[in-house]
Amino acid sequence: MISFDYRKCFDLVSQEIVFAIAKRLGLDSRVLKGVKAAYSGAHMRFKVSENALGSEWQPTNGIKQGCPLSIILLNCLTHVWVSALAAETSAAADVECGVYADDASATSKNADGLREVASLTEEFANFTGQELSIDKCACTCNDETERNALQGQVQIGGKALKVVSQMELLGIVFDFFDPQSDDKNTKFQKAIQKLQIRADRGAKLPLPKTERAKVIATAAITALTYGQSVLSRYGDAIKKARNRITRSLGFTHTPPGAKK
Repeated sequence: MISFDYRKCFDLVSQEIVFAIAKRLGLDSRVLKGVKAAYSGAHMRFKVSENALGSEWQPTNGIKQGCPLSIILLNCLTHVWVSALAAETSAAADVECGVYADDASATSKNADGLREVASLTEEFANFTGQELSIDKCACTCNDETERNALQGQVQIGGKALKVVSQMELLGIVFDFFDPQSDDKNTKFQKAIQKLQIRADRGAKLPLPKTERAKVIATAAITALTYGQSVLSRYGDAIKKARNRITRSLGFTHTPPGAKK
C-alpha cells in the first residue's frame, strides 16, 4: 500500500486545467459556464485583524476549500490520476487505487507496482501543478520481512518514501503488526474490558430494548472501536464482546457446539 499527501492541494489546482478536464469528462456546458463565472468574478480579502480587511484581490489559481463544487472539480482532476494508473501500470502489479478529494492511496501485489504508482503520481503532480509532501507520503505492506526489504525502494523526486507499519486513510488507522505484540494486545484488551463495563451498565437502564440498544451502541461499541486499528485479528475477543452486548440487551446466546 502507498499513500500520498499533497501540499496545499486546493490552493494549487489550476483552474484552466480543471475546467478543461471537466469539459472533457462531459460536464454540462451550462453548468461549466456558471462555475467559470463564479471564479472569474470572485474578489477576495484577507482578514488582518478583528475589524480590518486587507486589500481586495482577484485569485487566478486554486479552488475554494469547503465549497461542495470544489470536491467535484478536484475529483475531475484526480480522475486523471486514477485513469493513468489503470492504463499504464503493469498487469502483474495488479494496482488498485482509491481517492477522496486530496486523500489518495493505492495498493499493489509487489514492490515493483508501488514504484510504478510512485513514478506515475510524480508525473501527475508535475503535469497538474500539484506538490507532493514527500515527508508525509508513505508505503507499507502486511509482512514485516517485506517491509524491511521495501526500505529505500520506493522513491519520488529521488527521495525514498518512509516505510511504516501503521497508515491512516480517511481517519481510519490500518495497522500491520504482529498480533501478539504486547502493547497492541494490551490496548485492545483494555478496550474489551471497557466495553464490558459499559454494556453491563446499559443492561441496567430502565428502558425498552430498542432504546437500550441505542445507548449501548453509542456508549459500549465506541469503547471498543475508538482509537483502535482495523484488524482481522482477535477473533475470540470480538466474540466475547458480541456475547456481552447480546446479554446486555436481554437476549441469550449459546455458542455453536456448546450445551444448552
